[in-house]
Amino acid sequence: MTYQPRADEHGQLEIPTLPVDNRTLLFDVNSHQQVMWLEGVVNLPVGAVVELAYPNEDATVVGVRLLAGPTSALLCLDLDVPEQWWEERFNVIAPRKRGPGESMEVTDERVLREIDKWRHDRPGQQCTTMDLARQIGRVSEREMDAEDFAVAGHLRPKIIEAIKRLLESGQLQRVEVLSNEDYWVLP
Repeated sequence: MTYQPRADEHGQLEIPTLPVDNRTLLFDVNSHQQVMWLEGVVNLPVGAVVELAYPNEDATVVGVRLLAGPTSALLCLDLDVPEQWWEERFNVIAPRKRGPGESMEVTDERVLREIDKWRHDRPGQQCTTMDLARQIGRVSEREMDAEDFAVAGHLRPKIIEAIKRLLESGQLQRVEVLSNEDYWVLP
């Protein structure tokens, strides 16, 4: 059942009742990435420490949100995850995703090359920073698994920083800045 605002017979808005999903999302506020899903509703206070697995690193709960959707609500724990945790996970996953001699290094020149390649291969289509991350990380657009998301998610902030530098230097134009500090490269 999707909630539709409506008034009772006295003109007062009815308060919706939504079920809460029986799972909890752990979300890194620094990288804007999902860390993991927990089965069950786990509510931890701000300041609590969560030990992350592989590699073992501590993340701190910095916020608790209830994400209300049209048919249910979901508990989300916002975490401050150390960059080192993402780096170590990336260093394990990335070699399985690239061929011999291929690099996933993000440089300004590499981002420009990938944008040119996108414009050549897909004329008239805009390209997002996630599209560029998929290209550099050699991640398939069709069936992304958890490792593909980890690779693309790791590369994306570095691509955003490269785009900012390229815009400042005037080497890149035709870019739309989105509200969440993401970018679309226009055709």
